[in-house]
Amino acid sequence: MQAARIAVHGVYTPKLPGGVTYRCSFRVAQAVHMIEWLTNIMAQDLGQNPADLRLKNFIPPDRIPYESPTVWE
Repeated sequence: MQAARIAVHGVYTPKLPGGVTYRCSFRVAQAVHMIEWLTNIMAQDLGQNPADLRLKNFIPPDRIPYESPTVWE
C-alpha cells in the first residue's frame, strides 16, 4: 500500500456487546470491539470467512515490531 485515506465516524456508548459495562484506560475494549466488528463487515463484503481473513492478515512473530503503511508501529 503506497497511500491510505481514512475516514472514521464513531458513536460513543458505555456498553459493550452483551450489555457489560467495562471501563479501562484509553478505551481499549471499545477499540478492540470496533476493529473486530469492522473485520467481520470486511469479510462479509469480500465473501470470505471472518476467521480466514484474520489468519491471512495475522502478523507473524518474526515481523514484530511491525510498522504499518500509515507508519504506526
